[in-house]
Amino acid sequence: MVDPSPAVLDDAVARTREALTRMGAPDRLAAPLVAVLGPDAAARLTADPWQLLELSSVTPRQADFCARTLLGAAARPDDPRRVRALVVRLVRRAAREGHTAVEYARVARALRSLGVTAPDAAGQAAAEDDRVRLIEDMPEEGDDSEFDGDLPEPPAPDRFLALASLGEAEQRLARELVRLTASEPIMDSATAAETVQAAAEKAGHDPAPELVAALVTVALRGVTVVVAGPAAQEARLATIRYAAAIAAESQTGMALLTPQASGAAALNRVLAEEGIRARTVAAALDDHALAECGLVVVDRATALDTETFAALAAACPGHAHLVLLADPAQLPSAGPGQVVADLIASRTVAVAALPDDARPTAQAALAAEVGAGRLPERVDAPGHEVVVVP
Repeated sequence: MVDPSPAVLDDAVARTREALTRMGAPDRLAAPLVAVLGPDAAARLTADPWQLLELSSVTPRQADFCARTLLGAAARPDDPRRVRALVVRLVRRAAREGHTAVEYARVARALRSLGVTAPDAAGQAAAEDDRVRLIEDMPEEGDDSEFDGDLPEPPAPDRFLALASLGEAEQRLARELVRLTASEPIMDSATAAETVQAAAEKAGHDPAPELVAALVTVALRGVTVVVAGPAAQEARLATIRYAAAIAAESQTGMALLTPQASGAAALNRVLAEEGIRARTVAAALDDHALAECGLVVVDRATALDTETFAALAAACPGHAHLVLLADPAQLPSAGPGQVVADLIASRTVAVAALPDDARPTAQAALAAEVGAGRLPERVDAPGHEVVVVP
């Protein structure tokens, strides 16, 4: 697609200013609207004045005023154009707040508060606008063995609305995770435990039983969330080292990934002498680096949003095990979705918890307390690197 020339854009902005003047809107919105709607913004606004709501700075009340100015009595609260614009706006706002989907009932209530009286207006808007998708999730059916006669009516599905791109990403991620959870074990539990113990002895360490159990789970299960709190940083790094030992012993290969470049650099400084190199998720996906890996370890996994997670899961080969090292108490991803928290809550994947370090740093100890909802009166910090001020 060829970008419009400056002359074309200038003409589009001028025509959009005229359209805005006819509907009583400030002409300063012309350039932003052309950027969002394209060079035909004037024609699109004339046909549908509620497209003003494509700009987050325009309120529904302001858009309604402009629609009445342009359309007169034809500007009705239940106008399908208005309903579509409002639904898209509500779902986009939910996405900005980190949600990949929003409950249908919540959108319906919001529409009623904005004067929309049609009973299934939100569903109709989703059917007519390819930017929004209606998602139906059937609840699990209960045990019907106690019924001797006719079976009861099936429960109504849970309904959600999502931006099409996010809805597709969630469904793609679900399919890929189902595929990965079916992966065969990399090695049996006894061999995995022996491999971890041998690697630990070589390094002069005595691994905690919880750490060994977590690595055995990694070897057995296709998708594992390894929970590492702020006071388990040594255990977190040990998990990476022993996962690499399992990958080497089983000759499956391992990829170590992290969301940000700064995180990759920090890991590489710590692991510099061990032949384990971390890369960002984006870089690994760009050059298809996961094609031969049997073990894919993602550090700081809570920072990955749903769309990135879906791409990552799709890039993992069928035999791979996906390991998510994460502290659920950390800040969620900047993009929509909290995949790690959802996976833990779903109970559909393996979850293993790492023990806290024997001597966590003062910062880590304080972070662990705060993550648990407590603020201690003091922290053991001889160098005063952490001070609690009442």
